[in-house]
Amino acid sequence: MEMGVHRLSNLRGNEKIRNSKSMKDKKFLFAPIVFLVVLFAFDKIFLLDFFQTKFIQPGNAIFYHHRKVLMKRMLESDVVKDHSKNIAIALGDSRAYPFSEPGLPEAEKKNWVVYNFAAPQAVPMYAYMQYERMVDAGFVPDMVYFAVSPEAFDDSKGMIYDPFMRLGMDEKFYKDYADLIPWKARYDYWIGKAFAFKDMQIEFKTFLDRFKSKRMQEYDPDFNEDMMVLNFGKGEYLGYATLSNNEKKLKKDAARIKNIYLSNFQLADTQFIFVEKLLKLAESNGTKVYIVWPRVYDDYRNAYYELGIEKTWWQKIVDLSQAHKATAIDFNKESSCEFFNDASHQSVQCFLEQMDLIFKSYNKDTKL
Repeated sequence: MEMGVHRLSNLRGNEKIRNSKSMKDKKFLFAPIVFLVVLFAFDKIFLLDFFQTKFIQPGNAIFYHHRKVLMKRMLESDVVKDHSKNIAIALGDSRAYPFSEPGLPEAEKKNWVVYNFAAPQAVPMYAYMQYERMVDAGFVPDMVYFAVSPEAFDDSKGMIYDPFMRLGMDEKFYKDYADLIPWKARYDYWIGKAFAFKDMQIEFKTFLDRFKSKRMQEYDPDFNEDMMVLNFGKGEYLGYATLSNNEKKLKKDAARIKNIYLSNFQLADTQFIFVEKLLKLAESNGTKVYIVWPRVYDDYRNAYYELGIEKTWWQKIVDLSQAHKATAIDFNKESSCEFFNDASHQSVQCFLEQMDLIFKSYNKDTKL
């Protein structure tokens, strides 16, 4: 009887040992979960104010960060507060960068102040948000130069989320208009919120270069050369300057961007909604809007025409403009300047001609 009890005790002991070993063997199953929890916690470090304001990535992020700084600076300006001069605002994508005070006709220089809020690959949503924030702050510009490009109206290219929602959108805009944003862009937005490191899109090559050369201070906008250039004026960027064309380079560039932006082009309704919102808000507040289709290099322009964009996309822009007392200008037809920095951007020299046309039109329209 005692041997049986002893044997049973040994069996139970052996079973406990086996169970203990089994639990130890299964610990590796918890490793991925622990790793994800640690990673998620570490990721939240990038939501700290330091990384949001003092660790700005080069390129697009600099422009979008600057526009927030420029908005505050503009609204605090005595000229804007007193509205002692006429004030023009440039909105749109990078094709609007040169619209600025240096390009004003000589006769208009004493009468106008120009702020440029254009941003790289900016969709009309961004332009509307900027104009709406100005109106919300009690400031109504006299004129808006609004550059629109067909590429921004193709939701499938992902330009709503990146860069607009990732870099430019504020929380109020998302709260007010989330139901008008395609689900894919909203999904990318929330993934970016969940994983802040992913949303920052750190350029590791640049990081290593700055680290090795002890130039880490360039992540701080206060010491960044691009920010200094943008702060020198009122947001304009005049880097697209050339007085001669490299035809071989331009043709190659036209083929490249055509393959990126116009391949499987799908015209969507999303951005038209925000174009109309901006035009309606401007009409109700007395701002004169010039909505323009910037001129591009011939080879790229012909790619537009092959898709019939002038008959579909542009015609809808014209119709919206006419409905809300705005003026639509197709500089692919109205501009005669043929100098290009690349296939997508005219030389800054061309804006002398275009701004002269716009301000003559403004003076004529406001005298009616």
